[in-house]
Amino acid sequence: MAETVLLVASVVILVVTTFVILRCTRDREWVRDAHLTMNATRRTSVAMLVLQALGAAGGLALGVLFIALGHAAVGWGLSCIALMFAVVVGVHFWVLRQPLTDD
Repeated sequence: MAETVLLVASVVILVVTTFVILRCTRDREWVRDAHLTMNATRRTSVAMLVLQALGAAGGLALGVLFIALGHAAVGWGLSCIALMFAVVVGVHFWVLRQPLTDD
């Protein structure tokens, strides 16, 4: 029962986080502000990017391990969380690749 709750919660977190982040990226001002913030705090931005990428890789590795050990719900839950981190890292890179405009 607890494994199923974890799986459902992980899927909900993945869907909600992806929806919110992708909705924010449609706002040019949000993208510009995020880009300026990342430029102003380069060390912090790089550290957070590395930690999120490590979280994605570690979550995926643990997910695969749990699936291999027979705990499929926990494994898929961790894989969903890893995918959420991957979406955040992808948006981080996407924001950095956007040109700064003075609109």
